[in-house]
Amino acid sequence: MLDTFSIAGIIIPFFFIIVIVIILWAVIKEFKQWTYNNQQPLQTVSAKVLTKRMEHRTSGNDHHISSSTLYYATFDLEDQSRLECRVSGKEYGQLAEGDLGYLTHKGTRFKVFELKKSTGDHPL
Repeated sequence: MLDTFSIAGIIIPFFFIIVIVIILWAVIKEFKQWTYNNQQPLQTVSAKVLTKRMEHRTSGNDHHISSSTLYYATFDLEDQSRLECRVSGKEYGQLAEGDLGYLTHKGTRFKVFELKKSTGDHPL
């Protein structure tokens, strides 16, 4: 018959292993994305700002709380594909949904978005 201590001796290591696996999975996923971006050429393409979104993250304990905000923009590219990139807060503030211009990126890594001069031309 199992007592409380023997059950805890089974469950606690099991949950510890699950946490380690989740952390390793996240690290491997980020490394694969970083490697993919590094292998891509630097490209400048006609694009339209489709959407923008923010992701708020908060962590901490009773004595200290840390908060951060990540900013993302989704671009509609000239080949009709879509690309979501993480952008700085400054870039996020300068972009407006519907803006037309030229996106420079390396994989999913955002470099710069230059607005198209208003001449009546549609870059897409």
